[in-house]
Amino acid sequence: MSASGACNGRAAEIGSTAAPMAPAQPVRLAPLDIRVALAAHLAGLALTMAAIVGCTMLIVLMGQSLHWLTG
Repeated sequence: MSASGACNGRAAEIGSTAAPMAPAQPVRLAPLDIRVALAAHLAGLALTMAAIVGCTMLIVLMGQSLHWLTG
């Protein structure tokens, strides 16, 4: 082997076809930022609260109608 590093795994990257070390464009952040995550979280909480309130109202109305039928 020669002293030029031919046995090195990165030796093939030295020529003119080697990939540039720095990207051509700056790296962008992920599209999911904190506002999107917060909005999704609040929407999930709102749906959960609506389900709880809806079930509670259904139980109360069924209880009242059963009380009216048996009273």
